[in-house]
Amino acid sequence: MADISAQAIKELRDRTGAGIVDCKKALGESQGDLEKAIEYLRRAGLAKAAKRAGRAAKEGRLACVVQPNAAVFVEMLSETDFVAKNEKFGEYVQGLAKRAAEFSGNGDITEAVTAGEKDRMAELANVFGEDLRINRVLRHEISGKLGHYIHFDGRQGAMVEASGEVDADLLKNLAMHIVLKNPTYLSFDAVPAAVLEKEKEIASARSDLAGKPAAMVEKIVEGAVRKWSQDSCLLQQTWWKDEKLTVEKVLGKAKLTWFVRWQIGEGA
Repeated sequence: MADISAQAIKELRDRTGAGIVDCKKALGESQGDLEKAIEYLRRAGLAKAAKRAGRAAKEGRLACVVQPNAAVFVEMLSETDFVAKNEKFGEYVQGLAKRAAEFSGNGDITEAVTAGEKDRMAELANVFGEDLRINRVLRHEISGKLGHYIHFDGRQGAMVEASGEVDADLLKNLAMHIVLKNPTYLSFDAVPAAVLEKEKEIASARSDLAGKPAAMVEKIVEGAVRKWSQDSCLLQQTWWKDEKLTVEKVLGKAKLTWFVRWQIGEGA
């Protein structure tokens, strides 16, 4: 059996809500593989749908700039929290987002922006004496109405686009909801068929379903997948300001077309 660290157990607990003993056993059965351990727990009915990996791998800060035709999301990493909270560092990251907004194109422009920032980055690294890195830069060409929100600590943020009857206040609240609720997909219809099949497979494999009639198992599995969609799909999630409503109900005649959520350290 692989050596299981306390940190691995903690991360598995954070992502699944399962108990310490169950997490340790799951990691042992999966030879320390976190994703396999999550699936093991879910098959055993011991875990909720796992949260996406979003725990900070490093320190840093996010910034967002919205212009009439495009919005830019920037993530810059530092080695310490001390630098991440520094005012000069924050000013640089915000300025970086503004300069990135001047680039053309839609999507990941990290490489191009990093190349253009080489001299400024070297100067800033000398000031702080740390390894600083632009981790991600996303440029999104706006076709509807866009809202954004960066949490006060600069570590989590979201952008969301909608069309129809939607005002700036609702858009900001939608971005705040995305930061809080951490959806994976826009809607149930946007979930890949392979992902749905995997969820059905996991729900069907629960040990407490053994020996139950097929019709009953089918209904339980359908209910489990429905619950998973309510947790994972933005439109099906309960509204953060009123648990009696879903995001879809709050939107009314408006239509969500796109969103992105970032947290410091993802993929670092």
